[in-house]
Amino acid sequence: MKFAEFVLSKLAERDMKPSQLAHYSGISAAEISRLLSGHRMPSLKTIKKIAQGMKLSEEDLMVAAGYIQQFDAPKTIVLPVAGDCPAGKFDFAFENITDTIEINWEMVKDKKAFAIRVKGDCLKDIGIFEGDYVIVSPQAPVTNGDVVVARIGDECTMKKYHKADPYVILMPCNHAHTPIVMDPKKRDIQIVGKVIRAIRNL
Repeated sequence: MKFAEFVLSKLAERDMKPSQLAHYSGISAAEISRLLSGHRMPSLKTIKKIAQGMKLSEEDLMVAAGYIQQFDAPKTIVLPVAGDCPAGKFDFAFENITDTIEINWEMVKDKKAFAIRVKGDCLKDIGIFEGDYVIVSPQAPVTNGDVVVARIGDECTMKKYHKADPYVILMPCNHAHTPIVMDPKKRDIQIVGKVIRAIRNL
């Protein structure tokens, strides 16, 4: 999409007029008119002002203006399968790459994600069973209630994460298991990543 078309579409989404864009961005109405008619391409300084005035991404505006190329997302992504991780008590390390799995990019959207196989039945109440694959994002923000991969030393587990200062509580999703309550000041615990998707291994 060309720059003028892109900005006009965003103005329409926000029910804004070009005069309002001129006001909020600090650019003259005449210059805004030239930009929106396609008669002039914006400078980087102008892009910055428009981004601030419309609360848009500078990167999106730079793509529309042709300063940078748009990222073409792959249709699929091949993720390493980092071994098995128990969804029960802490057990063996999972950082032994044994296989790969190819899935739709839209399901992940994270180039640093990896897959692991579930070992145990600790997550069965949320439909994650032994032998299933889970996709883990090490970059995704973690909040209370998220399923995470947690590690202590060379041992790991998958459970729901809860922070209740000063404790970290790892909650099972199976009443047959008990929560793990830990004080990070007394024992080092690492949240390796957030489980963003589960894939049933039928």
